[in-house]
Amino acid sequence: MNTDTIVIEDDGKEDDSEEDDDDEQVVVRPKRKLTSPVWKEFKRVKVMNKMKARCNWCSKKLGGEPRNGTKHLLDHLKVCPYRQRPEVTKKQTSLRFSSN
Repeated sequence: MNTDTIVIEDDGKEDDSEEDDDDEQVVVRPKRKLTSPVWKEFKRVKVMNKMKARCNWCSKKLGGEPRNGTKHLLDHLKVCPYRQRPEVTKKQTSLRFSSN
């Protein structure tokens, strides 16, 4: 029996009558674990009674239902403008001056 739980934040934008700024948290027991490494970069939120995956970097909401898969989430991470790039890609080039 799977005893793992996942905390899902309620976005709260579907009901304008509620004026609380506090995010409600709903505990849901998923049928399967979220095993993809892409879930380290996303958080599951509930928007308009649908599951969405919110990017931890740019807060963009993408499809987070189990049937949607994770390929589109991985593709988003490749082009996310706010995601920190690895230090290996940040190299300073050396400048060479000619003596004229």
